Amino acid sequence: MRKTADIVIIGGGISGCSTAYHLAKKGQKVGILLMNCLEWLPIYFGILKAGALAVPLNFRYTADEIDYCMHLAEADALVFGPEFIGRVEELAPTLAQSCPLFYVGSTCPTFAESYPL
Repeated sequence: MRKTADIVIIGGGISGCSTAYHLAKKGQKVGILLMNCLEWLPIYFGILKAGALAVPLNFRYTADEIDYCMHLAEADALVFGPEFIGRVEELAPTLAQSCPLFYVGSTCPTFAESYPL
């Protein structure tokens, strides 16, 4: 287990509908910006299992719309995939000041932290 800002990442095994990893802190809000992929559901249910709130974001959102929704939701973290590196990179200087950015994929960009798969 490691702590990043106020978000704790916990590793564990997959069993049934449970998750391999989840972001944990009751009452926090975690933005999810992923295409339909195998990681989406374990991340979503892991957030809920931790007592946090999931904030799914539309994959069609522009960088400005992502920024608007993250601030409107008062999200505490953002989990995003490789398809969104460009859009999140535009927001990284301001968004990373208010919440950690977690990348789901094999080659993590420098402005984010790798989400453990």
